[in-house]
Amino acid sequence: RVLCGLASSAITTASRWLFWLMGIMFAMVGLFEIASLKQAAMRKGKHVTRVYKSMARITFAAWAVYPFLWILGLGAKIVASDLDIIGMAVVDVLLVVGFGLSLAGATNVLSSNASHETRGLADNSSGPSFSGAGLMGDDLGDLEDNL
Repeated sequence: RVLCGLASSAITTASRWLFWLMGIMFAMVGLFEIASLKQAAMRKGKHVTRVYKSMARITFAAWAVYPFLWILGLGAKIVASDLDIIGMAVVDVLLVVGFGLSLAGATNVLSSNASHETRGLADNSSGPSFSGAGLMGDDLGDLEDNL
């Protein structure tokens, strides 16, 4: 997605629209992947689901704005490049701040689970045990449950 955006910005001929379109298709794949994680978040409980939904909304909103900014700026040159750069920077900052606020809200979830996790580690002198499918299966297996 990013490389397609870079190519569409660097190319000055009409073929840049092809790279823009490919970037949009890659972004759609990413958005579908994010949406597919909803069930996994719901299995983890209401707090994780709330954080997932918040971060997914922020991502969907920001990724929906980027193509329009590109069309207005580099694509059709309706707005000056300075305004295009400022618009992209504003969306980037809002995305990072939104993620930060979502994660800061998630600290309540993490801190409420911390006492449970600490008790589990104190009872097991060898540290956390990892079983199950591991990183490639069942939503990261037991690894994420023990972190």
